[in-house]
Amino acid sequence: MHWRAIFPFLVFPVLLGCGGEKPEQSRGGEQGTNVASPVAAGVPATMLQRGKQIYESYCRTCHQANGQGIPGMYPPLAKSDFLQDKRRVIHALVFGLSGPITVNGKQFNGVMPPAPYNDEDLAAVLTYVYNSFGNPGGSVTPEEVAAVRKAGKQALQ
Repeated sequence: MHWRAIFPFLVFPVLLGCGGEKPEQSRGGEQGTNVASPVAAGVPATMLQRGKQIYESYCRTCHQANGQGIPGMYPPLAKSDFLQDKRRVIHALVFGLSGPITVNGKQFNGVMPPAPYNDEDLAAVLTYVYNSFGNPGGSVTPEEVAAVRKAGKQALQ
């Protein structure tokens, strides 16, 4: 069985790419693109800080410290056209996401499990993402997350 000899060489590079970077580092992008931008005006600093904590502990492994994702595996959040539909983004975090999607003109077909956080924490991490990685800014409220959760998984399908 040659696959047992080859398997570690296939898996190890993927594991190296998952997490492990300091938040200030970026891979192939601008330095500091993961820092909340000045467009966060009016968003409480505590919300952005909490969002950053959640991103770094839960989202960063797949979407990377710089929000660029892993080409062909995990879509980017940096300058992402997927973020244009806020309700769909909230739905993806609340209920998870599987199947093909197109982000910035590229196809991805994977699974993202539901995020195990309450409405306040999901609003914080999404607000952080909307105000980081070169995204244009904006905020998500706990009430918006609660409304999507209440509407149910089938609401967008």
